[in-house]
Amino acid sequence: MAKKYKLTGFSRFLVVMLFLVPGAYIGAAYYNGEDGIQNIKELVGIESEQTSTSTSTTTSTPVTTTTSSAEELPSDVKMLQDELTDLRRRIEAMERENKELKDQVFDKNEEIVELQRKLRGE
Repeated sequence: MAKKYKLTGFSRFLVVMLFLVPGAYIGAAYYNGEDGIQNIKELVGIESEQTSTSTSTTTSTPVTTTTSSAEELPSDVKMLQDELTDLRRRIEAMERENKELKDQVFDKNEEIVELQRKLRGE
């Protein structure tokens, strides 16, 4: 005969979270194109020998990729510098506009105070 255990609401919540949180993490990791189970293993430190060999394998691959993209680097740098310059100009323009708008708000607030004084008859 099976015993029936009584659980409080909080203990039920903890049991559900024990399974729900890791499942949600793994699902979100797969959705983002990562290996959620491997992320958890690396976080916990399981299979440290396999991760060290896999990291050495993955580091050799990007090195070859970066050497092939080194030829494209100057054009990418030029493009990024142009984009940075454009963004700085836009920021300066927005800062000027922001200052003008703040000045307008300050002037309007002064007008409102002056009109309220006139309405009160002061």
